[in-house]
Amino acid sequence: MHPLNPHDPSLIMAGLFGKIPLHTEYFVVRRLDMKGRKVEMPSPPIRAHIHCFFFVTSGEALITIGEESYFFKTSECAVIPAGQVFSVHYFDNCTGYMGGFNTEFLNSNNDGKNLFKSFSALRRWGAHKVLFDEERAKYIGDIFERLFTEHTTRKNKNIIRAYLTTLLTEIEEISRQPDSPANIQQTENGICNKFIELVFEFSDHSIPLSEYAEKLNITKNYLQKIVKRFTDKTPVTWITEAIILEAKVLLCQTDMNMNEISSSVGMMDPSYFSRLFKKQTDMTPQKYREIQKSQNCLL
Repeated sequence: MHPLNPHDPSLIMAGLFGKIPLHTEYFVVRRLDMKGRKVEMPSPPIRAHIHCFFFVTSGEALITIGEESYFFKTSECAVIPAGQVFSVHYFDNCTGYMGGFNTEFLNSNNDGKNLFKSFSALRRWGAHKVLFDEERAKYIGDIFERLFTEHTTRKNKNIIRAYLTTLLTEIEEISRQPDSPANIQQTENGICNKFIELVFEFSDHSIPLSEYAEKLNITKNYLQKIVKRFTDKTPVTWITEAIILEAKVLLCQTDMNMNEISSSVGMMDPSYFSRLFKKQTDMTPQKYREIQKSQNCLL
């Protein structure tokens, strides 16, 4: 059983976005530290009253924002407008920052200017992912570290607001450059995101890779190339991870036998399913169920 990790995204989200005072200035940022851990259970959907952000410095994550799923890796950022529903589906060895702020904080002491109108990322319901090139990513990382340090030490709101405004300005500039390498890359990355979303949505994982490609209106070879380039994993690896995740949920939350679980995840050979599960988790499905039941299914 894992001890409670204060940097676990689910705990951070519960603390950050649970009880937020309305109509008062609010800003918060936390470090996300999941080194050596993989979280595969989706967090409950959250509709925060503040604008939320994630920045990944290492590892990877899959976050659903609205009806779209986004795959994040090193040097990638998300800005989620207040009121937008989102859920974290998957973290693997992930570090970075997460937090949020309200419009009152952004506009305070700003000579009457409404900065909310200046930053489309705070109003746009869609295209939430921001890609930075290597040089700018380091600069953005420094801004997040400065925000974190100031927030956890001196708490000077004017300094925090200045760095937050700089961060949003950088994001706005990227979003206004449709021909930038980052935005060209984002077009192909959207295909990758959609593939991962389909993999985790489908309950029948026996579907051939060619059918995924057909649904995305691309060739099988192009799909393999894109997914490998953006995630460093093959499509088959993602499908295998989805099988194991679905099996874990069924082992923990149902009393289905191994044959039923194997069939439910699209594997007609229970013995092969058991071998695959053990290869991926270093334990048999039966042993996994036994451990999780004894620990109240803390995955």
